[in-house]
Amino acid sequence: MVRINVRPSFAVRWLIPRLPDFVSRHPEIRPEVVTSTAAPEDVMESFDVAIRRGSIGWPSSMETDAFLEDEGLPVASPDLLRSRPISDPGSLAGHVLLYSRTRRDDWDAWSRLAGKARVPHQQMLQFDHLHFVMQAAIDGLGVALAPVSLLGHDLDDGRLAAPLPQWRLPLSRYYYGVSPGAAPESRAFIDWLSSTARAEMRLPPG
Repeated sequence: MVRINVRPSFAVRWLIPRLPDFVSRHPEIRPEVVTSTAAPEDVMESFDVAIRRGSIGWPSSMETDAFLEDEGLPVASPDLLRSRPISDPGSLAGHVLLYSRTRRDDWDAWSRLAGKARVPHQQMLQFDHLHFVMQAAIDGLGVALAPVSLLGHDLDDGRLAAPLPQWRLPLSRYYYGVSPGAAPESRAFIDWLSSTARAEMRLPPG
């Protein structure tokens, strides 16, 4: 068994959809996914591998390495964009902006990048986790600034569209950490994790 500690949104939007591939390659290893929003150094339950965004909050005893680059991209449902098109950053003024509690500053950072200040008192909706934000965007509640890593097949399958692909907010990379007492099978999971990220990570053309 390999016990993997991840944040809920990463589990739902990235890891779990890809786990069948790991299981098919390593049927002798049983992955156990445990979600937590705490920094790895504050997690109470034992784990073999942890995955978090950024290099802060890792115990000094853990081996860590970056494995996934990421960017934030405005996305919305095609139906919403047909009714209220977005042709430039200023077009966002007429839309509801969706964001998660843990990433409340992303829209301001993106607005600075795009050179267009957010409209004062613009309507915004907050959710606990990013996977709720993504679902809200799919359901047409507004525009999400989505990490490309968590978009999955939503763009390819037409559930979401990226009206401003040239305006991308650089985000902290994802890191994995291996516990000092990790099961030997953890190495197989880390190798799979890294190779999967390298093979699949691609950004919409700008």
